Formats: sequence, structure tokens, C-alpha cells
Amino acid sequence: MRQIAKAAGIAQALLHYHFHTKERLYEAVFERRSTVINAQRRKILNALFTEKRSPTIEDVLKTYYEPVMSDVGVGNAAFAQMVTSLSLGGDERARKLITKYYDPIAREYIAAFRKVEPRLDDAMAVWAYLLAYGARTHVSSVSKRAERLSNGKCDTSDFNRSMTVLIEFVAAGIKALSKGAPFQRDKGSRSVKTRCA
Repeated sequence: MRQIAKAAGIAQALLHYHFHTKERLYEAVFERRSTVINAQRRKILNALFTEKRSPTIEDVLKTYYEPVMSDVGVGNAAFAQMVTSLSLGGDERARKLITKYYDPIAREYIAAFRKVEPRLDDAMAVWAYLLAYGARTHVSSVSKRAERLSNGKCDTSDFNRSMTVLIEFVAAGIKALSKGAPFQRDKGSRSVKTRCA
């Protein structure tokens, strides 16, 4: 709390007065950023489904990624890392924050995936959402791992290029899930039943 107060240029007592504990300050930061990001996502997702043309899975993915990947968007890489840490966490705080601030928008995107790819069943729509999220975490990573592994050929600071590659990759995967491709034993066989667990 002392370090945060110093960085913010305020008295530590003022920080304690408004937030009382580190936990409450942490949730306030999480609530503030996630509310802005998800409001933007919701706005452009809803607008997408009011257009005359039928949206594609690529269109839906763009509304999901753009608010946190665009250099003019409302998100940033540091907050994305914070969300990823909580999303993968198994502790009570992580579950509480992700359930409260991200599960509602996740459900909206799962429903949107099913609208544009109606052959996705409930389980595959959930997998599609989680894998779409997981792929983005690597593209938005502050670790610069893509740059290291590619000897500088990948540039995660090029938001437009990164988003184009990400959308193309994830959309192809979702379309494959929609067709049941990963679950075909061989040609002519029926798909195996899919479950989340």
C-alpha cells in the first residue's frame, strides 16, 4: 500500500481511508477496468447483431479482442495479465472475481458463438470461448515470448497484425469444432458425444 500511495502521489492514509485493505483496492482496480472493457465489448457485440448482414465468427471474435488489443482500445497488456492470472487461479479470490466480473460477458460470447455457428453444441461453445481466450493471452503477453521464439519475426506490439493472425487462427478452430472435425473417428463414422469434462 505504501508503494502504491507513493506511485500515485498521495498519502498512504488516504488510500487506507478509501479502500481499507489491499484486497479491496485490488478488487476496485479489477472492477473499474473490467467494467469499461466489457461495456465496450457488449456495445459493439450488440451493434454487430443489429446490422442487416449476418455476422461471421470472425466478426464476433473482433468485438471480443479489439477492446483489449487495439492501441486505441480501452484495455492494456498489464491488465490483461492480471485477468489471465485470476482466470487460471484456483483460489477463492480468483474464482469470486472472475465469476462476478467476467462470467456474464463470457456467457454472452458463448451465446454469440452459437448464433453464428449454430452447429456448436453447448459444450463445444464453451470450449470455443475458453480456447479463444487462451489464444489471446499469448498474443497480448508482455513477456515478448513470441519475439524470442521467432528471433524477432513476430511483433506483438503490432496490434492490427497480431489481431488478424489471432482471429484467423481461432475462427478456423471454432469452425472445425462446429463441424465436429476433431471428433470424427474416420470418414463415415458418427461424431462422438462431446462434454466439457
